[in-house]
Amino acid sequence: MRYKYLLLLLALLALNTPISAEYFRHIGLSEGLTQPSVMSIHQDQLGRMWFGTREGINLYDGKQITAFKGWCNASNDSAPIWLGNEVSSIVEDKQGNIFFLVDDDIIKFDIQTEQFSRLSKGSRIPVLTSLEGDLWYMRHDSLFKHSSGATESTFMLKTGITSPITCLTMLPNKICIGSHDGIFFYDRSSGKETHVLRGIDIYRIFESSQKELWIGTRMYGLYRINKKGEIRQVPFSPGSPTGISSWQIRDFVEDGERNIWFGTFDGLHKYSTKTGQYSLIQIPKYVGGLNHPSIFSLCKDMQGTIWVGSYFGGVNYFTPKQDSFVHYDYDQNATKNQYYSYIGDIVVDKNEHVWLSTDGGGISCTDKNWNIIHQFTAGGKNSIPHNNIKSICYDEENECIYIGTYLGGLSRYDLQTGQFYNYLERRKGEPNTPNEVVFHVKMWKGKLYLSARNGVFSLDTKTQKFHKLDIPIAYYEDFDIDPEGYLYLSGMFNLVCMHLDKLEASYIPLTQKGYNAKITRILATNNGAYISTLGGGLFFYDKKTHKTAHYTAEEHQLPSNFCYNVCLSPSGNILITSDKGVTSYSPEKKQLYHH
Repeated sequence: MRYKYLLLLLALLALNTPISAEYFRHIGLSEGLTQPSVMSIHQDQLGRMWFGTREGINLYDGKQITAFKGWCNASNDSAPIWLGNEVSSIVEDKQGNIFFLVDDDIIKFDIQTEQFSRLSKGSRIPVLTSLEGDLWYMRHDSLFKHSSGATESTFMLKTGITSPITCLTMLPNKICIGSHDGIFFYDRSSGKETHVLRGIDIYRIFESSQKELWIGTRMYGLYRINKKGEIRQVPFSPGSPTGISSWQIRDFVEDGERNIWFGTFDGLHKYSTKTGQYSLIQIPKYVGGLNHPSIFSLCKDMQGTIWVGSYFGGVNYFTPKQDSFVHYDYDQNATKNQYYSYIGDIVVDKNEHVWLSTDGGGISCTDKNWNIIHQFTAGGKNSIPHNNIKSICYDEENECIYIGTYLGGLSRYDLQTGQFYNYLERRKGEPNTPNEVVFHVKMWKGKLYLSARNGVFSLDTKTQKFHKLDIPIAYYEDFDIDPEGYLYLSGMFNLVCMHLDKLEASYIPLTQKGYNAKITRILATNNGAYISTLGGGLFFYDKKTHKTAHYTAEEHQLPSNFCYNVCLSPSGNILITSDKGVTSYSPEKKQLYHH
């Protein structure tokens, strides 16, 4: 029946009202992009564009894409290089060699030999940048410089910063380090430290041509620091030219007219230096519009074209002056807030109504004939707290839908009364309650279990009281519970297993050729857990023997090691989706079948 749900994608391709007339061209999966989440962009000296995704590296020469994904050959016949997961930064040295921050390690691409090599291995490097052709990066709390052509890096500064490092910006006269606890400035002559915006999680630091610092934060909006060092927070004022419309600010670029463009969770912002006003581009209703609002990376090339990397829409690019013209709507009857680039959880209630969650369009409810009954979006007195839905589940006994959102926390919708209850708003200030980011929700034996950024919780649906589970690691995105009460959680690169009554955790590392595989989904069964991963194939953890079986493309019939989801079919087979289609696994026959 899930295959039928996919047909709804065709029925829901309607777009929001346009807010700007920028014309965007698009590069996506059909053009050869390995994955639609583009986290970093760079143009090399030859004019080629490099895109870093959550599944490898892409090189675009203006006509076609060359992809580097998974295990790639290295220089000097050394061991293969792993390029499978997130590529968060791309920089270049004076010689034109390209350097990538891949899963917290630095990988070099030699422009002459066109071969990869490792600059670091297992160093847990959080940030990488460049200045005048030299590489700069942090390792723990220390700053290092790697000069062009050098074989070794040079230690430059021990900062003593204890909070996690999030970004690094090198300026001629100062070092700017962003962290979960504000910004640390270091004078490059005297070494003097200045700590500002304490307690604020910094995402990006950018210096404009006017020597003004633009500060993007993860949850606290936009700050500007002028040449005198005066700090001003830009007002949060959605829909107004006097301020911003999103709290999450991720990247910056300046165009030829000195306008500042910045990518946010809710679209692409522009600050006009001529008028002093802010504007916002979201998903519009015309051909050539921005095709995903969640922007992670920006880059201006030599010709002045701005390249935009989105969370789930690939790459958009446009030239600010040339591509600004009026567009024609291609769907005059489009309904507001019914465009979805990604549909997540799907549940069916007892009335055979289908509930679909999306990554930016809220929740849709249809009848069994696919007619839309309800469209729930954020805003208003009785609504969901945020349009980015991470997970939903159905509580049949109490006739309600539980909703986990990104930035809006947990919500509950009562099917009988038609009322929403938003826990973050109603339980504000209560201890041991989930915060604004809820990753996954699941009903099990009358209780709701959920993972949030601040831990894993259970909710008694009768008393509506939360209980925080005593688990050492707090950050889990996905989990599942088997019929016997064994809880399986994804701890980044490890599987965590425990019984809900005992809460004694067992940690099972999932490795392939010495590298950890990022978990994408967990399926708990009577016999154990199936775990799909990015680049590591499929794992099965047997809870009785405590042994782990591993299925890969190299040694089994699995068509690809990049697996996105795993679920149970009505016949009892395990279905695995990957970048090469759907595979079913028969636990009884221990055989894989590719469809």
